[in-house]
Amino acid sequence: MVRSAARANKRKRAEEEASTEIEIQPKRVAAHDELVTSLREIYATGRFSDFTVTCGDKTYKVHKVVMARSPFFDAIFRSNFKEAQENLVDLPEDDPAILDLLMEYLYNLDYPACPEELQDTELVLHAKVYALAEKYMLNGLKDIARQKFLARFDLGVSIPHLVEAMKEVYTTTVDTDRGLRDAILEGFGHHQTHLNMLLDHNIVVEGMKEVKDFAHELLMWRHKKCKEQKIAKDAQVRVRARNREAQRLNAQNRSSGPPHTVARGVRPPRVVYQPHLDSMSDDSDSMLDSESDSDITSDSDSDSDSDSD
Repeated sequence: MVRSAARANKRKRAEEEASTEIEIQPKRVAAHDELVTSLREIYATGRFSDFTVTCGDKTYKVHKVVMARSPFFDAIFRSNFKEAQENLVDLPEDDPAILDLLMEYLYNLDYPACPEELQDTELVLHAKVYALAEKYMLNGLKDIARQKFLARFDLGVSIPHLVEAMKEVYTTTVDTDRGLRDAILEGFGHHQTHLNMLLDHNIVVEGMKEVKDFAHELLMWRHKKCKEQKIAKDAQVRVRARNREAQRLNAQNRSSGPPHTVARGVRPPRVVYQPHLDSMSDDSDSMLDSESDSDITSDSDSDSDSDSD
């Protein structure tokens, strides 16, 4: 009774928490939308801007409180460098088109999809965003760029653009950053037949020559995949063998008749093979034979005594 009451109370609390979560969720969505709308507005108008970023021919009126999400900019704001004193920094090494997307992320928590006419080069675009996010230490942007990269990868890509994406990924990321490198390796070598088909194209061979690390990583990746496939195949063979043995034993048991029934609570007798009983049985048989011989001898002796009398 007490347990049932406790379970009922626990169920009731879970239902109340679920209903509360359902009520809170729309409020969270509304608050998120409100924040993004406000950030988008102050970015578009430049209102309350207190810092300027230049890149090529582009100028960005930004806000320190927003840009400080990047440890790179946060370090500038905290320093005594010229940029901090003048509230201005120039980024001549960055691609203005990719920096545009980084700014979109900082103020919109995302960056827009690639225009339809540029979707063939979308893999390269996301790879560039990924590399820029790594430079400015924005892990959230790296995750978004990786998700968009993989989503576009799943839709299919032409061989020339696959090679361009490979070059971009392998020249802008370190070898320990596997976020996009493993996706490229999967695209090239997920199956040996597919890889052979790609290697028939001169553009693929030339691209692999330009990126010295890629051929080695692809070879080791294929070797690892072959080992994993062999292990999985061997495991399947063992499972099928066990299943066949189990089926054979079941069929044998069925052919030998219905199993003996044992009353509930009664342990069936345990049969244990004891090899020494065989030798004992042989000795006992010999003892019985000797006894019987002695009996016969004694009987014959008694008969001879009676005859003599």
